[in-house]
Amino acid sequence: MEVKKIDFFKSFLLVGLVILPLFYWPSAPIPYELPKVYFVDRWIEMLVVLGVVTNLNRLQKEKLDMLLIILVGSFLIIAATSSYLGVNFQKSIFGNHYRSDGLITLSHLVGLFLTVLVFVKKDWIKDIAFSISLGAFLVSIWALFDSFKLYVLNVISVPNWDGAIGVSFGNPNFLAGYLVVTLPFTAYVINYFERPKKLLYFVFITQIVAILATRALAGILGVLVFFFLLLFFQKTRYHKIFLSLTMVLLSMVSFVFISQIKDQRIDRLFAAEGRERIIRKGLLAFEKRPILGWGWANFDYAFDSVVWPVRLDHDVYVDKAHSLFLEILVSTGIIGFIFYSATIFRSFTNLLKMKDFQNPLIYVLILFIVHSQTNIISIGEEIIFWTVLGISAKKFKNSYLPNLSTEKYS
Repeated sequence: MEVKKIDFFKSFLLVGLVILPLFYWPSAPIPYELPKVYFVDRWIEMLVVLGVVTNLNRLQKEKLDMLLIILVGSFLIIAATSSYLGVNFQKSIFGNHYRSDGLITLSHLVGLFLTVLVFVKKDWIKDIAFSISLGAFLVSIWALFDSFKLYVLNVISVPNWDGAIGVSFGNPNFLAGYLVVTLPFTAYVINYFERPKKLLYFVFITQIVAILATRALAGILGVLVFFFLLLFFQKTRYHKIFLSLTMVLLSMVSFVFISQIKDQRIDRLFAAEGRERIIRKGLLAFEKRPILGWGWANFDYAFDSVVWPVRLDHDVYVDKAHSLFLEILVSTGIIGFIFYSATIFRSFTNLLKMKDFQNPLIYVLILFIVHSQTNIISIGEEIIFWTVLGISAKKFKNSYLPNLSTEKYS
């Protein structure tokens, strides 16, 4: 019997995707996002080395989208240029002390994009989806276990963020965002494998419940958007009924968001760290440096440069825009924003051209765009985005992902 050779690059890629959401360093001064970023950087570096050593002599023949590659490369150059001309180049390189979100991390994410588009093969996609789904399931089980101890047993020693569960992500919004953008992969796994169907549905429900356990409104919104997309692209018997119900639920969640903002303005004139103030100050700061912005990871300088609505003697510290598009606009200016938006648009159009319009990668991209406008996002969520971006740059000859509801695979 022939022994199948182990592909170390593929194995390292898949294992890393499983470990990513679980990784943190409890004894570190900053136990959550910073160790996760460190893990991601080392993982990507090893992927590049393994890819070159083990796969360079047998590259795939699929055509690559050179325009998308140029857009990503140009955005990285613009981010570096805006940082050099910005207000704190050193901070732009290394990023915030609590996040390590500087150019070093951005260049690693671009490295992941290039590694995926060069070395990942067409028949690996199902394995990538399975690994991502497995990691999401494991962290979901963890979140439910901690939720049970905290909410039911009242074990106050359980790590929590103002009464909400974040487990290995620390921040519940980070955990909710990661679980939301990985939902389409879990749905894909259910559709791809015929058995064990009950277990796979249990995995999916567990992930949904874990998102609810974070008590993050953006997470709940993400779940509703996912089901809306699922229904929008499918023609089922009760298509119109479920679509209408989802629209009502989306409207209700939107009403809650608007009501919260309204209550803040009535009760306290403004919230020092509220979304309205962050957005307004971000846009006013953009007007001061509209071409290349303030530099990567320098949103805190932009925020402090603007007085709105009144000057505070002891203002809050805001290092992120809580909206990815606003963050890009302020940090890299209109030029960087155009290239970043063009990158997303190009990736989206590439995915639409694939044979199956109901491709789960489309759902992932849309969910990432929606959720990243509502809060700060984790490096785990960005890894999913850049992986999908890399896959979308490969012009596979045939479709490789099934419809989420109508095709059956054994």
